[in-house]
Amino acid sequence: ITMSNISEQKQVFIAPEFYVKGWIFRNGAIIKNIPEIKLYGTKRCHKTHHYKTILETHNMNYVFLDVEANKKFAEELRNLYSNQKLNFPTITFGEKRLRNPKDSELLKWIEKAI
Repeated sequence: ITMSNISEQKQVFIAPEFYVKGWIFRNGAIIKNIPEIKLYGTKRCHKTHHYKTILETHNMNYVFLDVEANKKFAEELRNLYSNQKLNFPTITFGEKRLRNPKDSELLKWIEKAI
């Protein structure tokens, strides 16, 4: 990671470690690369709001992709599924895809990520 990349990312500091999108640093050393988390959903979807709350409660950085407001995000979501349907909410942890997961499954993946 270069300093220019760090300055462009959302930062969350947790002593004695700190987190910069996708990376955990401890005492100046990289200790873990956290996969990028994407939440595909809509602003009007109550399940999407529920997953946002869980991710934020666990201090997880994620990208929210509103598939109703942006056709590119909708197409990206469709390409995750062989049936090309707009299956939301969907959460991705790197390459892992979770379609409308139970809370216990989402929490399992959050724990694996951190």
